[in-house]
This record gives sequence, structure tokens and C-alpha cells, in this order.
Amino acid sequence: MHFCYEPGRTGYGIHRLIKSLGHDCMVVAPSVIPRKPGDQVKTNPRDAIALARLLGARELTCVWVPDSALWAVTFVSEPSFVETMTSSEFMEMASGKARLGC
Repeated sequence: MHFCYEPGRTGYGIHRLIKSLGHDCMVVAPSVIPRKPGDQVKTNPRDAIALARLLGARELTCVWVPDSALWAVTFVSEPSFVETMTSSEFMEMASGKARLGC
């Protein structure tokens, strides 16, 4: 079984979960998905059908997915995130003991 999706605010957790279950998963950047000219209305059901068709036709280009450790460093380095953490939470995150939901 093959899966593909456009990453959003959830990050790459879905990709890691699907891969850990032994399935193939491709992450596709919205900017590289072929679209008809003038097709600017975004609806999830229509996008899902289009992605499935393009995946079957092998017309999608995947993007690189960072591993959990690199994603954690990037995530923690965002100022808005770090400002809300206590020093002990930051140390736990930096040591890799915190669960990031991925």
C-alpha cells in the first residue's frame, strides 16, 4: 500500500507513523503538485482524489523528510516555542527525552 500527503502544521509525524507500520509514504510539497490552470479552489476531498490519481500515475515528486532529531532541533529553535518553555523543559527537549508527537 502506498500513501502520500501534503505536509501541514502536523509536520512529518504522519510520514514517520506510516513508515513505521511498514508502508510506503511520500510527502509532496503543494508547490510541486500539478494543477489545472485556473484551479485555485482548495477542497480536501478533491485534493485527496487528485493526489491519489497522481500517485498512481507516478507524477508526484517527493520532498526530503528530516529525521526526528533534526526536526526537534528546528522545532525547538523557533523563538515563539522556546520563549514558552522553562529551562528544565528545554533541557529535556534538548536531551531527546521529550516526546514530540512524531
